[in-house]
Amino acid sequence: EFIVDAWAATEQNRLWWIRKNQPKLRVKNYKGLADLGVSGNKASERGQTVILPSTFICGPRIMYEIYQDSMAITR
Repeated sequence: EFIVDAWAATEQNRLWWIRKNQPKLRVKNYKGLADLGVSGNKASERGQTVILPSTFICGPRIMYEIYQDSMAITR
């Protein structure tokens, strides 16, 4: 139980750091307001988007990179 609690606290701390340091991670290159117009939502109703870097373990970017690496090996 202690190990699970420690892992959860560490994961929460890493997510907090990523959320607070979005400008340092250069997420403006990835973000766009095009999807705001497509979805039909008002800007005031929209939440804040947080981009997870590929260094975040179990994130979608690292999983995609691992998949691509494994497919390259099987060729």
